[in-house]
Amino acid sequence: MPKEAMFLDKLGIDKSNWSELFSACVGKATLLQKRAFKLLVEGSNWQVDFDSGKIYFDEREFDMQFIGSESFSSNTWLWGYENINGFDERLLELANKAREFGEKFGLSAFSTPRFELDENFNGHTISMILCTAFDEQNYYRIEYEGGAAYVAFRSDVVFEEPVLANEILGVVNECLSTYELDRKIFIKGLLLSCDMKFSESPNEIVSDKYELSFKFDELNRLINISSKL
Repeated sequence: MPKEAMFLDKLGIDKSNWSELFSACVGKATLLQKRAFKLLVEGSNWQVDFDSGKIYFDEREFDMQFIGSESFSSNTWLWGYENINGFDERLLELANKAREFGEKFGLSAFSTPRFELDENFNGHTISMILCTAFDEQNYYRIEYEGGAAYVAFRSDVVFEEPVLANEILGVVNECLSTYELDRKIFIKGLLLSCDMKFSESPNEIVSDKYELSFKFDELNRLINISSKL
């Protein structure tokens, strides 16, 4: 069974629903991006070679995938699978997975080659879902004159350290203050993607690890978080 099917099926979300998909994926994506910035990106000189399919941070080299690009002039997103640049197909495996997923589940943001950008549908939000649900990769935004390209890469270094309680709480606070989310799906998606088992009652989600507790009111609003740090 594909990895994305296992992760999303365990959550029981509607794969055609963008809001549910994003809520499920944004927590782990944020965690991985924060780790990658600290461990790889910050203070490094980066370089991308589309011919060889490599991205570099100083001397560290990673295989990459081309996700797609934003155009500042037309305010549109263009998926990599359209391949207007004539890239080698091996650079487009992740983008092609997205198209297949979009066609299978009726998710137009993944199956429509070009569409207008807004705060919900853009390179960052697309990359967060794609990199978390499919291959647990990081993404990097490459800005150039007139637009920005998004590429994905996998770095084992971001997985080496165990996920700590303060990391989880920091991601929760950041995401809830930044995005409109289904908060229960968000919390369950974050815990599940970090391999943290949890139990659920109508108004509480509890993980034995770090004694994390997330309490909700009748409107699904998160009203209390506690943990043993």
